[in-house]
Amino acid sequence: MSSSQSRHVEIFAPAKINLFLHILGKRSDGYHELDSLITFADIGDRLTIHPADQFTFKTCGAFARAFKTADKDSSPLSKNLAVRAAINLAERTGHKAKIEILLEKNLPLSSGIGGGSADAAACIWGLLQFWNLSPHDIKGLDQMLLQLGADVPACFYSNSAHMQGIGEKLTPYNDFPEIPAVLINPGKSCSTKDIFMSRPAQYSEGIRLPDRIDNLDTLCDFLKTTGNDLQRTAEQYVPEITNAISALDNSPSCLLARLSGSGATTFGLFANEESAKQATRQIAEDNHDWWVRFTWLNRLHRY
Repeated sequence: MSSSQSRHVEIFAPAKINLFLHILGKRSDGYHELDSLITFADIGDRLTIHPADQFTFKTCGAFARAFKTADKDSSPLSKNLAVRAAINLAERTGHKAKIEILLEKNLPLSSGIGGGSADAAACIWGLLQFWNLSPHDIKGLDQMLLQLGADVPACFYSNSAHMQGIGEKLTPYNDFPEIPAVLINPGKSCSTKDIFMSRPAQYSEGIRLPDRIDNLDTLCDFLKTTGNDLQRTAEQYVPEITNAISALDNSPSCLLARLSGSGATTFGLFANEESAKQATRQIAEDNHDWWVRFTWLNRLHRY
């Protein structure tokens, strides 16, 4: 029995945070040109890959019950990006997908923090390890990632980065600071497609990012000149987003609070870990039906 058949692989799928998100225009193929600064949290989903007689996909975790039937389908027609990523990679590499994937779903679904894309990216990394492959062995890997979803390339590399294009143009920030933060999801989901379709056809101008972002003060000073172009529309769909941002803004030592992605998850950046943890406790105590988590941004380096 080969090593890949006798072992299992576990891999982490961190939440992606859009620190700002500007929509620059709409392309002829329907995709939008984006301008964003992204980073990754030290909380997320987890995937475990085991050898099996046939391809199977199972879920567990706090948000597993939120999956619809089509999200748990293990066929090539599955709506689950991790399943599609596994089947696609198997076809490209000539491996038989005799594996069981167990997805521990810890992040809220349709919440603007890249959960599905992160799961797909983690699945690819896990299978590369399982089959003893390197990313360099996969011809057209970046194209495959982008075909799975606009956020998948960013989640695959998991670097704090300036993201442009439809998500495929990534310029890493190597000296990016670690940031204590609080994430809030008010128990509601947002359809990315609906948010984009409903927003006014108004677009931002491209902006110049600092050449270097190596401390929290520089980061926050810059972020205050930016925003999230989807926030107002998302708040119309989920009014609780406004309440979550207010809860963060009103917490001591919160430096900035806004929506991530298309929502409904919001984030707050804090001056120090103690203040962020205190805000987490207080907001969770005041809002029992909200998902509230302390996290470090840019602390975890998966690869």
